[in-house]
Amino acid sequence: MPAFYVVRTFNTVLAGAKLGKPHCRAVTGLETAHFSSPAGRLIVAASDSPREAQTIRLRGEVTRAWWIDPVTSTSRRLVVKGRELRDLLFPDYPVILRLA
Repeated sequence: MPAFYVVRTFNTVLAGAKLGKPHCRAVTGLETAHFSSPAGRLIVAASDSPREAQTIRLRGEVTRAWWIDPVTSTSRRLVVKGRELRDLLFPDYPVILRLA
């Protein structure tokens, strides 16, 4: 049954989203897909090496960011320092980052 909740979360967050230009620079060990939606810019990210801190350097102006976990259907606000999201520990499944 957990797969239902993961699919539901992805469908809800990505509703109306279209593939967009990259919102961040490439990060070694991190696979990303970039979307634009009415709710803001979205990055779906999955790490090749979980439990290793990653820093994402963003393109464009970003004042707020959220981490959306599709397995637990929870979100939490991230700290944006300059144009970076620092020391993110990715699980062994994809997560969604929403930028505003």
